Amino acid sequence: MPNVQSIAQLWEGYAELVLPPGCPEVQRAETRQAFYSGVIAAVSTVARAFHEDKLSEADVAASLRAWRDEIERYVKQISIPRG
Repeated sequence: MPNVQSIAQLWEGYAELVLPPGCPEVQRAETRQAFYSGVIAAVSTVARAFHEDKLSEADVAASLRAWRDEIERYVKQISIPRG
């Protein structure tokens, strides 16, 4: 298996990027729930399409690259002031 971060590791990196220091626990919990929901939606969409032979391995790779590019554009748009 390639050296890929776990979803929990991805969450920690994301939380560090978007949550302000000292944010309320409810904000952290709701943001985590939204993060995991997004992962579930994205992964299940690609996995289901691949399993149903609607996507080839090359299509899956292209989809993941497109999502990566979209995420990178989004991350550049958000600006969280750090105090």
